[in-house]
Amino acid sequence: MDERLLNAASPRVSALAAGRGGLSGLGRSSCGPRRPGCWPIQGAWRSLLDAGGDGFRRWFCLLLGVWLGWADGAVAATAGQVEVVAGTFERQPGVPVMVSGFRMDRTEIPIELWEQVRDWANARGYDLPAGDSFGAGHPVHSIHWFDAVKWCNARSEREGIAPAYHLDDGGQQVYRSGLAYPVAATWREGYRLPTEAEWEKAARGGVANRLYPWGTDSISPAEANFNDSGSNGTVPVGSYAPNPFGLHDMAGNVIEWCWDWHGALPQAGAVDPVGGAQGEYRVMRGGGWRSVARSCEVSFRDHLVNPLNAYRSLGFRTVRSAPPAWLSGAIHSYANPSNALAGVSVRWVSGATLREATTGMDGRYRIDGLGGGAFTLTPVLETDTLPANGVTTADITLLRRHILGLAPLDSAHKVLAGDVNGSSSVTTADITLIRRLILGLSTNFSGGLWRFVPSDEVFTNAMSPWSARRSRSYTSMPAVATGHDFKAIKLGDVNGSWKAPATSGASTGRAKSRSKASLEVGAGREVGAGVRVHEVRLKGVRVLTSMQFTLAWDPAEAVYEGVEAGALKDLGLEHVGTGRSGQGLVTVSWDPANGVGRDLAGEAVVLGLRLRSKPGRTQSRLTVPESPTVLEVTEASVPVGVGVVCWQAGEWAAVGAAKAVVGLEGEARLRVMGPDGDGQVVLEVEAGEGQAVGVEWSADLRSWTPVREGVGLGSGSPVRMDVRGQAASGARFWRVQVLDR
Repeated sequence: MDERLLNAASPRVSALAAGRGGLSGLGRSSCGPRRPGCWPIQGAWRSLLDAGGDGFRRWFCLLLGVWLGWADGAVAATAGQVEVVAGTFERQPGVPVMVSGFRMDRTEIPIELWEQVRDWANARGYDLPAGDSFGAGHPVHSIHWFDAVKWCNARSEREGIAPAYHLDDGGQQVYRSGLAYPVAATWREGYRLPTEAEWEKAARGGVANRLYPWGTDSISPAEANFNDSGSNGTVPVGSYAPNPFGLHDMAGNVIEWCWDWHGALPQAGAVDPVGGAQGEYRVMRGGGWRSVARSCEVSFRDHLVNPLNAYRSLGFRTVRSAPPAWLSGAIHSYANPSNALAGVSVRWVSGATLREATTGMDGRYRIDGLGGGAFTLTPVLETDTLPANGVTTADITLLRRHILGLAPLDSAHKVLAGDVNGSSSVTTADITLIRRLILGLSTNFSGGLWRFVPSDEVFTNAMSPWSARRSRSYTSMPAVATGHDFKAIKLGDVNGSWKAPATSGASTGRAKSRSKASLEVGAGREVGAGVRVHEVRLKGVRVLTSMQFTLAWDPAEAVYEGVEAGALKDLGLEHVGTGRSGQGLVTVSWDPANGVGRDLAGEAVVLGLRLRSKPGRTQSRLTVPESPTVLEVTEASVPVGVGVVCWQAGEWAAVGAAKAVVGLEGEARLRVMGPDGDGQVVLEVEAGEGQAVGVEWSADLRSWTPVREGVGLGSGSPVRMDVRGQAASGARFWRVQVLDR
């Protein structure tokens, strides 16, 4: 049993237990070169060891060695990496340098690890050479800088980590072979060589103004394997006591490659310096078994070695950027990155642990005090004091045209904005809910007013984006703390007109009118005892596609009685919000049912508001206030679809309209002319003088095919088209487009 255990122990423990210059030394005041845990043992402990005999001494020394980390069973304690927290250190007196947190190998890379990674890598396109060493457990040596860099990439890929070094700025071509200089080094996840600043910060172990890693200004063979040790080679990694950070052999054994080109030291206040962009020599640090004491100092940097050189005293260790203990990002409108969203709660959830932060006026957030493990980031905005900010009747028009197939929405974000009821579809039910919000009949949607998606979300189908993520999910803390951004979608805001209240001018934060139109309200005409109708006239609009406004009066003078339709014959109760009429406010929101527009010929009375005077009071002129609904008028733009007609079951019908003649008077018109007496299925296209028009047909309102027969520059004379062939081949819908106005 003793021999088996001793065979599992390190050579130092075995020698100690056997009394070869070790155990006998435990009873002396000095035991030669001081190694970790080797100190004088006298008095009662000496008597106990002497009385116990050889067997007891073997067991005692074995247990002592395991406790001190000498036995191979404790080698795992020196494996892995040590966390070096972010902070400053002085490379020269009065010259502080800031270094972000990172993780460094506890020891230099041993030959066994080099070979394991090399064998894996060379079967996958790498060209790493066989390693060289002085024995088992010793550090690999005679590795030039390029092979060390490639080995870092191989170690990363072997562990499923994104490699650090690439041959292109885009980070697509991983450096695996050859001697080409890596043109890009990412400081994120992968294993890499330490920067010179990282190496020195780690070597100092948090102790300032001292020459050597153990915090003193002297070095001896008891503390490092260097020229005075007489070893004539390396010793196994981890053979000497670690520095205060837990790092072994930061002085001596093998000199260690760093990333930087050799050049001038960074100035005071530098943050994460990485050396120059080019040079002749790569930095090496730490001294080796052949180095003099001066070369082992933590600040020594005068090794001038070409990166292609490889020596028996030259090796390396790797680092990884430490995952941050915080995360940050920004939330802004999907339509305009300059429109930041304040007041959003961003929640970090890992298991049962919750951390959260709120976005500021610039839309940015930062969450501190985070730990490792899997987690999610989820933005939440539960209240919005301006529910109709960005949501207008123009959005309803866009949704209606999308539903009818006249003009499908052109982005996934717009489609998501249109699904206000969360049904994973865009329907007329969404239009109804949006109009209720505009009219002041509601202040929220069932799923809230906002939806958030990660800013890097990729939509495979813009017309069906329902599976888009609402959170960011991570398996562990990422190496990069910044850039965890989201895009904010105001539900109902299909055209992206939402603006942050602080930058929108009015306190309401609403969108401005999209037209040069003017709205005038007359003094009112008497229609009965105490009853007056105040006509609302819209000027400067030819083709009206949407309109919204609020009319206001003094509620002490009159009470609301109703609305009379003017040029907008289809204006109904669903377009009028009377919930605030007791406050002297009525809101109107109208858009055409056919999704096209209404020709007003430049000026028209769009409606009349009927009010009854209170006893003894006289009605004053009505006003159009900025609140609670901004005046918004939108006009048709080129090209404009002029109606859609449908041939179904042998009859013509207008889609979304009450009659089969659909069009814009004086611009272009699509008129049903058949079947005529000859049994022809005929459409008539009429365009204003000098107008260019085009006719298209569709079987499903989604895909449209141009119709070329007889359609060219309009001259005011109608052009008749025989569409029997198209109808027979599956065409069901026709529309005319004004191509030039």
